[in-house]
Amino acid sequence: DHPWVGVGVGGFGEVYPQYRRPADNETQHAHDLPLELCAEMGLPAGMLCSALFFWVFLSPLLRRREDLPPWARGAAVGLAALAIQNLFDFTILLPSLLWLAAIVRGLIALPSSVERRSRGPVIRVAALTAVIVSACLAGLSGLAWEARLDAKHSLAGGDLDAAEREAARATWLAPWNPDGWLYRSELSFARAARAGQPERAARGTSIETIERAIALSPVRPAARIVRARLRALDGDLPGAYADAEQAARLYPIQPDYIEARDALADALDGDTDDEELSP
Repeated sequence: DHPWVGVGVGGFGEVYPQYRRPADNETQHAHDLPLELCAEMGLPAGMLCSALFFWVFLSPLLRRREDLPPWARGAAVGLAALAIQNLFDFTILLPSLLWLAAIVRGLIALPSSVERRSRGPVIRVAALTAVIVSACLAGLSGLAWEARLDAKHSLAGGDLDAAEREAARATWLAPWNPDGWLYRSELSFARAARAGQPERAARGTSIETIERAIALSPVRPAARIVRARLRALDGDLPGAYADAEQAARLYPIQPDYIEARDALADALDGDTDDEELSP
């Protein structure tokens, strides 16, 4: 549907639910790296990046350099196998494996029999800066993921205060990730249910957090349905229906979203009591 520019880098998993059919796997990635790159970046850029990927990881094996030590030849075979595997999988998109493969590829490229030559201070500083920034972002994303997991464990153990603290820490560590903001919004329902006041769930920071989640990922159906629930509890039935309709459109085979949309439609027609809309 977007052959020239794609859906955006990293957007495959966000958009996939719109196309998922019954019995298809839930997945964040296509089991084919060139296919995913083309879906996210468009056909021209996706094909170019796919060609670059295979050139980088297949070339050490195809060049047959005589000065390669035995370990480098074995590593070249491994990198080539990894590249070919990604015609049927997405393993190279796992950060830990990608970083390891890139490091091994760099070691193979170093000359073994001649003295290493300097590439100039500007290139070295730029490369080092890019590596440090990438490592920091990857590390913060990993810590945020662990914080969300800790929040879920705390909630399962009945410690709602700790769950909210860990969820807030996740958004502080990785404010660019919509998952943390979405989970903080979902915790508002647990807080309201514990207090016996579900009608107060939409107050406070829950609206702000769900707005952040939707701003970061406008096509996330789970974020739309959470905002629909919050709007319904706030008495905004037209807004709630609009969000539920969007969620059902973005994930058409999810029955919960369809049921929520239909219940809100009945409420707008006056056929549903307010109690039937409570989460």
